[in-house]
Amino acid sequence: MNVAPAAAADLEALAALRAAFWADQCAKGLKEPVPGCTPDDLAKLIDRPRTHLLVANGDDGLVGYLFGVTRLVPGAVVQKVSSVEEVMTRPGLRQGGVARALVAAAMARFAEDGATRVQLRVLTHNDEAMRFWDRLGFAPYLTTMEKALS
Repeated sequence: MNVAPAAAADLEALAALRAAFWADQCAKGLKEPVPGCTPDDLAKLIDRPRTHLLVANGDDGLVGYLFGVTRLVPGAVVQKVSSVEEVMTRPGLRQGGVARALVAAAMARFAEDGATRVQLRVLTHNDEAMRFWDRLGFAPYLTTMEKALS
């Protein structure tokens, strides 16, 4: 398996996998708008500053991806904080180290960006994801509570 930044040649397969990611999140109860999942939408992310769109390719093509960003967070001291926004392994290939390899590659890029920490969001009842991130050393830090206004 090879992990590398996404390239134009990856966009068709990446768009399909990203659509599957968002369908999965919606099935698990996501209440947010779904971002664009076309090759054109993804092409805009490739050259965006401090944005990392990584792909994992195996013998049979694209097997996973990770989308992460590093942001400048204002405050008494401006900090660089990275976030994993999306990570997906092709169904049927989970538990094979794909996501772990993508996260490791992203962490290296976040460190190069000068980030001091990495954050991510997981749906509260997504136990599989919670266990995955826990095994990688992530821990709950802040709970976001929400109430719909409609």
